[in-house]
Amino acid sequence: MIQLSTLSNICYYSIVFSIISIMCFSYKEETVIVAYMSFALSSLLMISYIAINGQKVKLYNFHYMLIGWMLWSVVSAIWSLDSELSLMMSWTLTQLCLYAFIFFEFMRQRDMDNIKFLEAIAIGTLAMGAYSLYHYGFGEFTQGVLGGVRLGGDINQENTYGSFAMLGLISSTGLILKNRNLINIVAFIFSGIMVVASGSRMALLTTIISILLLFWLCFGRKYFFKFLLCILVVTLSMVALVQFAEDSQLLLRLEQFINIFSASNSADNSTIERIFMIKYGLEQFIYSPVWGYGINCFRVLYQQETGWATYSHNNFVELLVGVGLVGFFIYYMFYYIILRNMDRSTIENKTLWVVIVSTFIEGVFSPNYYMKLQYIIFAIGYLTINYKQKSERI
Repeated sequence: MIQLSTLSNICYYSIVFSIISIMCFSYKEETVIVAYMSFALSSLLMISYIAINGQKVKLYNFHYMLIGWMLWSVVSAIWSLDSELSLMMSWTLTQLCLYAFIFFEFMRQRDMDNIKFLEAIAIGTLAMGAYSLYHYGFGEFTQGVLGGVRLGGDINQENTYGSFAMLGLISSTGLILKNRNLINIVAFIFSGIMVVASGSRMALLTTIISILLLFWLCFGRKYFFKFLLCILVVTLSMVALVQFAEDSQLLLRLEQFINIFSASNSADNSTIERIFMIKYGLEQFIYSPVWGYGINCFRVLYQQETGWATYSHNNFVELLVGVGLVGFFIYYMFYYIILRNMDRSTIENKTLWVVIVSTFIEGVFSPNYYMKLQYIIFAIGYLTINYKQKSERI
């Protein structure tokens, strides 16, 4: 008979492998089965642990929030512009909510600390870096860093690739502040390389903001400005380095993004299109502000307007249009409750808090309400609140 402690460790490693699979194998058709299987295996192992452990399963506010969000997404299919499209997204969200429910209960019963979760994220991005190096080869991987080629499109969508690397960079930074071991340092280096190689402005800008916020929380004003100076020196050094490349895609994209706020006419089409999507989405939201048009239905409206069926590239607009103010309020209550109530007395808790903030900022650039990692992060955030309340009662 397998011991409960052994099963607990197996469950944790299955979670780590599930995170690796999300980062490396969830995009391409030929590898997505690996992500599905790891997701299912991890769920079954955690359910087995919960059943064998025998503790009573408790319902917390987190579970009621999950149920409310899940039900509202399903119900929105009733008035949806495309009920089939909304039901498909609702099914995806139902799976993510169920996994978050199971993950929350397993972590609660095991009393696992946030360091283990941050390590899982760091290991995931380290694996993504190793897989990238294997897939692209050293030459192309280096070229992606220096400019000319955006990497990640063969593993994940480039911006998603950059987003995962961003989470790894924040997590590994916090772990290095807590414990300077070799794995954390290597994960930090790989994550930084992949953020740059992805060519994602969202990932780069969010990473800089998040790391500065983390250092402010950890060291306060005294060391913050010294670190800010170091960031500027490193950034300028990187800019000087990539100038040697013939085509620096990241610098070009950043320059075109900045030109949006100037009188220059050299802004890129991607940024102009995204701004138009936001304006169009808010205009449509006014006509159905409470209920929305059905989850995942921005693309239906946008296709009617432009002939192009795509998402809004903004999580706030995507939800306002899809599920209205009701759904928007339910979803962003996750953020409000966690960020307002979460304990920030330790480095690992401060790091997790910044990770959650980074996903909020990321929503400005791209929808992330249907990302698997998003709900795992919500679950661990709520768990931290529960631990805080439990310790206060003691």
